Amino acid sequence: MSELKVISHAMFNISVEQAEASRVDLEHGEGDFQKYCGQLLDELLENTRSKSFKFRAIEEFVPAHLNVLVNDQNEWDKRTLGIAEKLLSVEIDAQDKIKAMKKKIKKGALLILLLSRDNNFNFVILKIEHSDFFDEIESKIKKGLPLNRQRLQKSCLVSFSNTYDVEEILISDSGASISEYWWKNFLSTVELQSSEVNTKNAFGSIENFLKREVEKHSSVDYWYMRNDIIAYFRNNEQFAYDELVEKVRSHKPESPAIDERFDQIIEKFKALPDHKNSKFDRQFQLEPNVIRARIKKTIALSDNIELRINGEVADFRKKIVPESDALGKYLKIYSDTGYEEFSAGKEDNV
Repeated sequence: MSELKVISHAMFNISVEQAEASRVDLEHGEGDFQKYCGQLLDELLENTRSKSFKFRAIEEFVPAHLNVLVNDQNEWDKRTLGIAEKLLSVEIDAQDKIKAMKKKIKKGALLILLLSRDNNFNFVILKIEHSDFFDEIESKIKKGLPLNRQRLQKSCLVSFSNTYDVEEILISDSGASISEYWWKNFLSTVELQSSEVNTKNAFGSIENFLKREVEKHSSVDYWYMRNDIIAYFRNNEQFAYDELVEKVRSHKPESPAIDERFDQIIEKFKALPDHKNSKFDRQFQLEPNVIRARIKKTIALSDNIELRINGEVADFRKKIVPESDALGKYLKIYSDTGYEEFSAGKEDNV
């Protein structure tokens, strides 16, 4: 197991209402705080909602401060306070923009950590809950950092090499999308992959996965799962891979061949964003128009008859039903428009 060391830490309460960033003293020990920071880092590395970024320029405010501190912590207190005041300023501006909608930026504390792991440095910048709790041992109400996984509101993990070069920046948000004020105005980062590229790569990678892992074993499961995924891409503004994984997991296999290996399929599906040939972020804004043409699929029913599917089909299982009778196999498709075209004025049977 890799050894984790907390080199420096700082925490600030950010109050938009009072326009104040105030330092919070933490008891720094080699015991539970080290363990707590290790859990935080593990959660960030395993986060199912994250997006890759890069600094817009190392001379920007927060990047410049981090670049100094990773080399020399002599100005730790001064520069971490500067970072906290930068977030306060950004949040005040962001709050001003949304006050007409009667919305408020969620309260939280800013936790800044400089960690060493495997001879590499990691900066962790978190907006985190900092709330009251009742200490049963001392029978007192205290403030502290929660242990539940919902504690992280926003995060940024900056990984440095042993030569102090930025290797990777991962940013995440507990909300549906990553707040622009966090990644753009505060951290001064830009996307590594645009929403268009992410949408294209994600859909293409998932489509190929379904063909490879599902269609060759069960075409009916392929169509139902594909329909669910198309519905997700078409009906959501934001992409969150953990949500899509759960949507796929909720599929009820039609074929025994899929049922017996369904858990294996889900595990492979969970790792799809990291595939080297078509990587995509786990959280980004969807651009449905990018995949409009790729959504269309045609099934040849006979020499001169085709079934064309242009997008998601509501109640797919009930709307297109395979049947057979003495004359052979056929599809029963429920369609008022199709019925009118071929009914020749026949009365409906009730």
